Amino acid sequence: MHMKEAMQRSADTPFSRHKGWNQENAWTLVFKLAKFMSEFKNTELLNFSCVVNMDDWRKIHDDEGVDIPTEITLCNFYVARQAMVTAANSLGRVNTIAI
Repeated sequence: MHMKEAMQRSADTPFSRHKGWNQENAWTLVFKLAKFMSEFKNTELLNFSCVVNMDDWRKIHDDEGVDIPTEITLCNFYVARQAMVTAANSLGRVNTIAI
């Protein structure tokens, strides 16, 4: 879920106006997701996010001609990696306490 896509509702996003999304139902979805996530205990749900400054990305990729991964690939790689490290550390703490 990308909040920016939901708020912009551009034609090329899952939340496009052509698919019936408007400001009211986009915000309703965002608030429902936030409420859902707030119902978890701190140990049950880990939230990670990734932000790529697209102006900088375009400068490196387009202007300087450097072949770098897409913003989606960058976020998918680093967020998944950090999530695994955090989960492993969390499991290590739980197992240490249980012993």
